[in-house]
Amino acid sequence: MATQRAEGGTAEGPSVDRTTALLAALTARRTAQEKAREAGTGSTPEQGSVNLPPDPRDDAMIAMLEQQKLLQEEIQEMRRKMGNKKGQGDNSKKQDTHKSGSRKSSSSSQSTNFTPPKKKRRYPFVDSIMEVVMPKLRTPTQLKHYDGASYPVAHVNSFKAAMLYAGAPDEVMCRAFPSTLDGDAQLWFSDLPSGSISSFKQLSKRFTSYFATSRTIKRTAHCLKNVVQGKEESLKDFLIRFTKAARQIQGLKMEVALSYLTDNLRSKLFCCSITKKPPKTMAELLARSTKYITFEEVQQAKEGGQSKKEEAEPSRSRGEGYRREDRREDRRDD
Repeated sequence: MATQRAEGGTAEGPSVDRTTALLAALTARRTAQEKAREAGTGSTPEQGSVNLPPDPRDDAMIAMLEQQKLLQEEIQEMRRKMGNKKGQGDNSKKQDTHKSGSRKSSSSSQSTNFTPPKKKRRYPFVDSIMEVVMPKLRTPTQLKHYDGASYPVAHVNSFKAAMLYAGAPDEVMCRAFPSTLDGDAQLWFSDLPSGSISSFKQLSKRFTSYFATSRTIKRTAHCLKNVVQGKEESLKDFLIRFTKAARQIQGLKMEVALSYLTDNLRSKLFCCSITKKPPKTMAELLARSTKYITFEEVQQAKEGGQSKKEEAEPSRSRGEGYRREDRREDRRDD
């Protein structure tokens, strides 16, 4: 029976079954020997092995086999526990894999439905303007800055002239214009809605409309009525004042300017000249005035020289009179 158990051991613990079989055989033989000795039966050829005296090596073998059996059982128990833990670990891994897969699927489904928030624009220009690569601009002079305290149209015109010289396209003009703003003008630009500017024309229109109160008082042709030549004022100085005032009047017609000029002019020769043949432009007017200005300056120089001569003549006559009297006194003394 013990041999059958030893031969029929499982694959998991064949060594344990062998140890158990040997231990059982030794124990059975020891038990049979003890019973035979207690019964006092003689030894026969069949019972010779049973009636033999006990071998001390059997006790040592039995003790060793018992310890080996205990160790093998402990090893089997440890292996069983490790196998259970491994199975639990595999199950937990499967559960974690299933959970991570479900999380990934849920996150992927959410990512397909999720739209990232749009970034807030920093500038009011449309994308086509912001995507333009800015070139190196070369302007004839340094661009002036505008702070909202002066005439806005003049600033726009000055900026456009510089951009025309640099050959800048419309998108570049839009990008470069904010760099010329300071103070209140810079605050105005930063408050413009995002994506509200698509061209420089639109930007300049909003700019001039907002700072319309900063414009100078609009002058009309009637303002020239007060530009009158003074009594001691030269033709040159008067024409400088008159043309400066005329340039500040937008859309001034030459006929209207000549009408006020002839009324307020004291030089009769020049007045007759422009009345007979009116000049068509201010440039022509100034060109024709050159010879009259020269004539006037020559006349003034002559008059100044004559007055000095007249002042010198009385003193000369007085000196001659004094010399004559001295001569007479000398003769009397002689």
